[in-house]
Amino acid sequence: MKITARFNILVVMLMLSLNFSCSDDFLTAEPEFGLSSETFWETTRDAELGLTGCYDALQENWLYAQRNQNDGALRERECFTDNSMNGFLYQRFNNIKNGTLNADDSGVGAIVTLRPWRALYRAIGRTNVLLANIDRVEGLDDNEKASYKAQAKVIRALMYWNLTNAWDDVPLITQEPDLDVAVTPKSTALQIYNTLLVPDLEEAIALLPDNWQGNDYGKVTSNAARALLARIHLFFYGYHNVAEAAQRAADLTADIIASGQHELFPDYPSLFTPENEDQSEIIWSVRFTSDLGGNNTEGFSFSTNTRPQANNQPLQNFVDAFYCTDGLPIDQSPLYNPDTYWENRDPRWDATIIYDGEQWLENRPPLNIAPGAFRTGYLIDKYVIGNNQGIISGNGGQDWYIFRYADVLLMRAEALLLTGNNGQEVYGHINAVRGRVDMPAIEDVEGAGLGIAALTDIVRHERRVELGFENTRFVDLKRWGTMAEAYARSADDRKPGGVNPVLSGVSYKGERSVILPLPQSEIDRNSALEQHPAW
Repeated sequence: MKITARFNILVVMLMLSLNFSCSDDFLTAEPEFGLSSETFWETTRDAELGLTGCYDALQENWLYAQRNQNDGALRERECFTDNSMNGFLYQRFNNIKNGTLNADDSGVGAIVTLRPWRALYRAIGRTNVLLANIDRVEGLDDNEKASYKAQAKVIRALMYWNLTNAWDDVPLITQEPDLDVAVTPKSTALQIYNTLLVPDLEEAIALLPDNWQGNDYGKVTSNAARALLARIHLFFYGYHNVAEAAQRAADLTADIIASGQHELFPDYPSLFTPENEDQSEIIWSVRFTSDLGGNNTEGFSFSTNTRPQANNQPLQNFVDAFYCTDGLPIDQSPLYNPDTYWENRDPRWDATIIYDGEQWLENRPPLNIAPGAFRTGYLIDKYVIGNNQGIISGNGGQDWYIFRYADVLLMRAEALLLTGNNGQEVYGHINAVRGRVDMPAIEDVEGAGLGIAALTDIVRHERRVELGFENTRFVDLKRWGTMAEAYARSADDRKPGGVNPVLSGVSYKGERSVILPLPQSEIDRNSALEQHPAW
């Protein structure tokens, strides 16, 4: 959580030096310093600290913080797609695309599988501890206890969502960590969807407010739970009735819109800065602050010696996916000039991409990021904070946005299309997202009266350019069943100028390209855990 005057309970946690262990056992999450479930859950302060511990788990390096470039944070999953590659080849993020990733999680291979896996289960362990003990706390009335439980369940659902969209079938743990649950078989992703994700989030929606005010700002809201459940329904529609799941997503996103709590922020580039992280477009964020240091900071915004970070590098086909300002693709627009390819582009292009020769900082030379050490010739601009003075590394205070209102509008449009509705509301939501950056409306470029297939292509393209490097692309490709096409684009991706493939050996391997292997060390530790058949 962000430490501000609006939300300061983590200060209490720091004063008491309460932390949670990062045990080698992924199911273990016992408090340190002698604070156990038997002695801790007695006062309202204990309850506040326990809930803060749940939020604090999201600030883990291996989840949303990424305090140095070697961390396998969730954003790095964009490297599994056609959006980017990892410039540090030894980190093995690219190995899933060339088919050489395996379940061996020793050494640097742990970055891709083991460390994120354990971080997710540590967060789940904290929420399970709270859920098992919050009723014992004196001084909280039933409504307050219900709110604590609802917030913990949404956080837990987010963790299981991240587990199931990457690993599919995983152990479902809903008990307070102990040795009896350390040996647990996998549950299917559909079982987790039906028995935990849907009921827990529906319960939380009914209990939480649409927004928090004052010192509670930053906590999970009912709209955050709605957005998460809508995304989950859209992912799982392939597992059961498509129309039913799509209608549920449509209803949830309609409720968010009707709540009136959120709107698009007019300045897209500056939205991804600490100055604007509390705008109403942000529905749920993992909050960070730089002034306290330690686990309260993040590293995904860092730059080094006036240069942007270089681990995650955009691919040419992603760069080319942004249209020109007339709303036409670059191979159709008269505004496109390959010699000045950065001009006349969708404003989200410049907010997302850094190109070779760009004047990135005032009073500094243009950047030299030509292909070679930088491989693709492009770097990420979104979230990255330039610094004329030197280094910002692992000590940033930028919040990570889990859900933005633009995502909700695009989910609503997609859900309507899946239910067979290609009416004006679909146009309206997509046009609103485009219009925020002064891109032309659909009717003015692609035309009016389009069919379901054409509008589906448009909303999918819009998701790619609007949400690039926000940890949505891997899941979108997987749920659309279009990962094979994405791999083909990656295999043919060229460095600027159209020469030399950027990645070698890209090969779509079916399930191996959309499901991560279970960490081998966890299989060795848990005798009931079996590797996925694909691996």
